[in-house]
Formats: sequence, structure tokens, C-alpha cells
Amino acid sequence: MHTNVIIGLLVLIPLLAGIVVYTQPVVAPSVVETTEPVFIPGTPETSRATYSDGMSEVEAVFDNRAETVTFTHDATGEVVLPRAVSGSGARYASEDERLVFWEHQGEATIEQDGETIFLGALVENRPTPSTSPDPTSPTTPPLGSWIWEGTYIVEPTLADGEMLVMEDILTDSPGKPTAFTLTFTADGRLSGTTDCNGFGGSYTTDGDGDFSLGELASTKMFCEDSQETDFTAALSTADRYAQPTPDGLILHLSLSGEEMRFVRK
Repeated sequence: MHTNVIIGLLVLIPLLAGIVVYTQPVVAPSVVETTEPVFIPGTPETSRATYSDGMSEVEAVFDNRAETVTFTHDATGEVVLPRAVSGSGARYASEDERLVFWEHQGEATIEQDGETIFLGALVENRPTPSTSPDPTSPTTPPLGSWIWEGTYIVEPTLADGEMLVMEDILTDSPGKPTAFTLTFTADGRLSGTTDCNGFGGSYTTDGDGDFSLGELASTKMFCEDSQETDFTAALSTADRYAQPTPDGLILHLSLSGEEMRFVRK
């Protein structure tokens, strides 16, 4: 009798152990979040750029693998900052946000404790001054007649895998190459033509490149598929001008940052 009980217990104990083993909850593998930057193969690991504010220069080294920028400034010494969240451009910041380096469309801004300590433009070598004139440079009034050649945005791009240079990107051009014109006279009057109507008005300039248009009056002919509305709307936002050569004129558009470029008629 006792022998049968012992044998039964010996059989029952392994069965109970098996039930315990197989009813243990299954633990899902944990997901480990990483903040490591993602590096795209084929992208240069580093790129360099130099920025100038007219009095001093800052050289920045962008590490595209580690997503950092290294630069030296008189007020900060040599600094390495990690990339931070930005609505536009490339923004780098210390953990406490007390030191920020921001690169946007060829301009570099360094902020320390909420104050801007450096604001400079990209320094580059271009084949001719007419390819990328500085709309802020002092100029003379743009007297004479001009033909719209196209509208461009100038943005930084990598050259030779390392240096940032400015590239001209065409955003708009006339469907009728000689239809869009401007004529400036010494008495502050402006007249022009589009692919549909003629217009006229007044303008003001100064020797530092500031530019503004008065209200324009236009004929009212309707033309299907005309570029007139886009042309005059862009023209109304021009706030600076430059003449990189005697036969070239640039109007800088304040809202879009684009440049309307003209050649002498």
C-alpha cells in the first residue's frame, strides 16, 4: 500500500513541475531606444565652411556621421556642439541651450546666453562677381532699361565632398524671354512691360542698396496664361538692389529670399 503511494507521488511531482514551467508568463523582449545619429552611406563624413561678418571669420567643421559641428570663436574658444531640433537649416546646441550654432542658407549665427555674438555669411570663391553679387553692397541707381532674365534662390551645397559653396537655383523664368522689362529714370520714375500689359510708378533707392517701389498703375488687358501676376507680385517685395556689372541688375526679394536678375536692354 505504502509502496503504491510512494510510486504515485514520484509520478505526480514531475507532472506538477511541468505545469508550473509551462504556465510561466512569456516576457516580451524589451525595445531599446537609441539616440545614435543615422549616417547615410555615400555622404562625406566631414565638411568645412568659413563664415565672415566683415571683421572676423569663423571656420566650422561639420561631422555628418556624428552630427556635430566644431568651431572656434573669440568669446567661446573651440566648441563641439551636437545637432539639435530645428524648423529649418542646421541647428546645433549645448544641452542647456546656452550656446547655439545655426546655419541657414549660407549664414551662420552663434548665440550665447540668448545674445547673438556672431552673424556671418559664407565665404567662397566664385568665377565672376556677377554669379553671386551681394545685394547689400553700395551701388548706384539702376538707371536705364532692363530685361528680366530669371529668378533664383542661392543656397549652400557641398563641392568636392568637403567645402560648402553657394549654388544658384532657378525658380522662375520668363516664358517670353524679352517681354518683361523695367526702365528707371533719374527723376524716380519706373515703367515696365510684361507679357500682357504695361505699367508705371515710382521708386526710391539710396547709395547703400535700399530699394522700394511705390504703387504701380497698369493697363487692364486680359491675357491667358500670362506670368504678369507672379512677376509684379515678386517685384513688389523687392527691398534691395545691386549692380554686379554695368550690364547686370539684381533685385532682392524680402519675403522669399530670392533674387530677380536682369540684363541691360
